[in-house]
Amino acid sequence: MGTRQRPGFDLGLQLKACLDANPGIRGIMLGSHGLFTWGDTAYESYINTLEVIEQCAEYLEKNLGKARPVFGGARMEALPNRKDWHRPLNWRPC
Repeated sequence: MGTRQRPGFDLGLQLKACLDANPGIRGIMLGSHGLFTWGDTAYESYINTLEVIEQCAEYLEKNLGKARPVFGGARMEALPNRKDWHRPLNWRPC
């Protein structure tokens, strides 16, 4: 039997490589995981969070709806807006 790798190990290695390649960054956005910020104190991390959120808002304001989708575009169509979703299905067990 081989050694099992813990979930997230590869992500941790990729994160370390990114931080090594970009010294001095104060936060990172991980797809499907969210925003991570840090600092020497809790207050510094909090301020970094606010600044990164502000930068993201400015980016979206400048780029939303421009040449291409900001986040890569929709992957699937939304369900139709139906008024009868609240009705129970008419089914019976086999």
